[in-house]
Amino acid sequence: MNYSTIFEVTSSGGSVGVSLGDLAPAIVAIAIIIGVVGRRGSADRRWLSLALLFAGALALMTVSSVSSSLRKDTPAAMLVAAIQAGKGQIAEGLVERFVGGDLLSKRPESFVVDGVAFSYAEGIETGGFNLTAERSGPVHEGLRVRIEYVRSADVFPSSPFLGNVITRLEIAAESP
Repeated sequence: MNYSTIFEVTSSGGSVGVSLGDLAPAIVAIAIIIGVVGRRGSADRRWLSLALLFAGALALMTVSSVSSSLRKDTPAAMLVAAIQAGKGQIAEGLVERFVGGDLLSKRPESFVVDGVAFSYAEGIETGGFNLTAERSGPVHEGLRVRIEYVRSADVFPSSPFLGNVITRLEIAAESP
């Protein structure tokens, strides 16, 4: 059976590292300083002061962005570590007992695949899949899926969320 990957935690922010986007504020700050220093005229001091103030703010944004990118304790990074440690399990089959989530009442979306229960809501940050059908999520009754998941208690022992966290969601090509 052929499956299409809809979600995978390792490609949705679970990696730890610095990207070009993290460095963008610093690049803009350098460009501003070069532009102001390269200007000639009587307003150079005022422009330089303003540029340095703006560049300082952009530098702080860069430091914040880079430091958060390097954190290993984000939910997604913790899920990736759990998968790499062999804690991932697979459930494959048809989605059964599907109950769509409701953003207003904060009811989570839930369903069962191969006897394994799944539940998630957009307001609960687990780092795993949480796109409800109400927000155009793909899961519905009768859908053939293959899900890689970890038990929440194995990754987030102090979390009040006790379900299974979806780390990879695949949908069968010929699924309804």
